[in-house]
Amino acid sequence: TVRLRLGLPIPEIKRNPICACGATLDHEGQHAQTCGTGGGVWWRHEQMKDAFCSLLQGLRHCYVTREPTFGQLGLSTPTRLVNERQKRPDFLAGLPSGDTVLGDVAVTHPFSIDANRLRRFAKTAGSAAKAMEKVKNDRYGEICHEIGFRFVPLVFETYGRPGEGTIRFLKEIAKLGAGRVRGGEGDEAVQTRLMDRYYKVLSCTL
Repeated sequence: TVRLRLGLPIPEIKRNPICACGATLDHEGQHAQTCGTGGGVWWRHEQMKDAFCSLLQGLRHCYVTREPTFGQLGLSTPTRLVNERQKRPDFLAGLPSGDTVLGDVAVTHPFSIDANRLRRFAKTAGSAAKAMEKVKNDRYGEICHEIGFRFVPLVFETYGRPGEGTIRFLKEIAKLGAGRVRGGEGDEAVQTRLMDRYYKVLSCTL
């Protein structure tokens, strides 16, 4: 993990340089970060989803349902195509505040062999995460609004940078989590410790 984030050659890839898709792996692991063959990208997504669900389940009076379909949540067939009713965000969470959110997790890789895309992402830190947040909002935002739920895109870049939506949501649940400590709702020190814990959990999972 450290070698990946520092851009150093990864010994495991040198020992086994062929991807499950048949392509030759680069020693820095760039191909492995995006290739859907072999299950590595899917496994990382599932681990991040489980980590977010565990953080939410640690809140008092919070319930979490994994991968509900929009049809199950009340999206009617006459207004939407059947395939849209079958779309499923990663989780639905009823927060202690009374708010209900739908979250969808994504891990995006800021490196690209497309020079234009790479140049665009290199101009501003967090551009890859911001672009993926837009993809998620375009896919789920309107549908969530239609059925009355708030949508939250939970995006991380592969090197560890979270998207702005992720940061806001973590601050929100840290504030709710601080409420478990008497007088903690307004205690910034408690919320800071919770944020530190959340980032450590998510960083190690990533």
